[in-house]
Amino acid sequence: MQVLVVDDVEENCDLLSLKIKKMGHSVDCCYDGKTALNSVREREYDIMFLDISLPEMTGTEVLEHMSEEGLHDKTKVVMITATDDSKVVIQCMRKGAKGYITKPFSINEVQRALT
Repeated sequence: MQVLVVDDVEENCDLLSLKIKKMGHSVDCCYDGKTALNSVREREYDIMFLDISLPEMTGTEVLEHMSEEGLHDKTKVVMITATDDSKVVIQCMRKGAKGYITKPFSINEVQRALT
């Protein structure tokens, strides 16, 4: 499985990437929204773990662009963020996210998202 992890905190991205790689998947990391959007435009990912608070472009804005460009059809998006505000969760789901994991997350949550 091809996985994209997007988080502006490099350590978070590296930790999640390492755990996903140990499960046998291929992982790329991005640290801002614009780079993430360009990555899903250029390469096919099976799933993207997307933070909301990102520089350059927020995770919500990335979702909007993906929806406008029909990119949700090829890449499942799971939000992974520190906020547990139900309004934000609903907003992300309406914009195309298929799941939502709150930090700190358990590896079981990540495994469930990957299935």
